[in-house]
Amino acid sequence: MNHSHKCRPVMERIMEKVNKDGPLWNGTPCWEYKGALSHGYGRISVPPCKNAAVHRVVYQSLVGTLPARIELDHLCKNTRCCNPAHLEPKTHSVHMKKNKKDRCINGHLRTAENTIYLRNGKRKCLICKRIQEKARYHKNIEYRREYARKLWRERH
Repeated sequence: MNHSHKCRPVMERIMEKVNKDGPLWNGTPCWEYKGALSHGYGRISVPPCKNAAVHRVVYQSLVGTLPARIELDHLCKNTRCCNPAHLEPKTHSVHMKKNKKDRCINGHLRTAENTIYLRNGKRKCLICKRIQEKARYHKNIEYRREYARKLWRERH
């Protein structure tokens, strides 16, 4: 396996996978990372054998070091964005209070009518739930059709 890419500077590897013409926020474009993602956030391998968040690497390279327990808030709400002008350092508690989710992960507005509460206390968007159920139904429809054909053949 060729690991020569790891010898190149991390910022060089990141920037070749960044589109600096992303959607505008506050008059400036998002720098959208087009490489590997994890939960919607860009990820990259950095020496020594570590997997790091792209937006943290870019911010620390262009702005300055971040303490380990400080998070970066995407002011633009674009988790692929690594434009330092769109990132703001915050403690976890401040970050969570500021982002008291008025929208689900897919951007649907949370209202009393379209939000359910699960037994574990977490909220779930009903719009997303319906989309997931519909996708699951269509994923399994071919299986159900084939099973029905098999049963029909066995009986006839």
